[in-house]
Amino acid sequence: MEKYNLGVYYILKIINGKWKPSIICFLGAGENRYGQLLRHVNAVTPTKVSKKVLTQQLNQLIADHIVEKKSFDEVIPHVEYSLTPEGEALRQEIINLSRFGEQMAQKLSTPDDPIKIAYLYDSGTSKLPTKNPSID
Repeated sequence: MEKYNLGVYYILKIINGKWKPSIICFLGAGENRYGQLLRHVNAVTPTKVSKKVLTQQLNQLIADHIVEKKSFDEVIPHVEYSLTPEGEALRQEIINLSRFGEQMAQKLSTPDDPIKIAYLYDSGTSKLPTKNPSID
């Protein structure tokens, strides 16, 4: 039996993984094939995810009912990943936390100790974060 003092600890267990928040947020823009997901995660994270680790994290998110995988048995077989309804709800909470983090970073940043965030949800108009132009 798993036991958590607060529900937030269970959610943190689900999204615990270096690339899981990026995976969840990117899949919120629509169904994607593995290669598209790999390219996106590697574009928005400071370190590159290996195929093995991306597969592991996708499988964990599938087991936690956050992501679903659809297989297409066509001439060229392929799979697509998308968010479940629970995944969509979790994605919105991740975006809310990201926006809160942007506000806190702006509030606490000083010239001597700057806090810089590379991708921002601050505009609220995009399904995906946009590159922060103030990052060197």
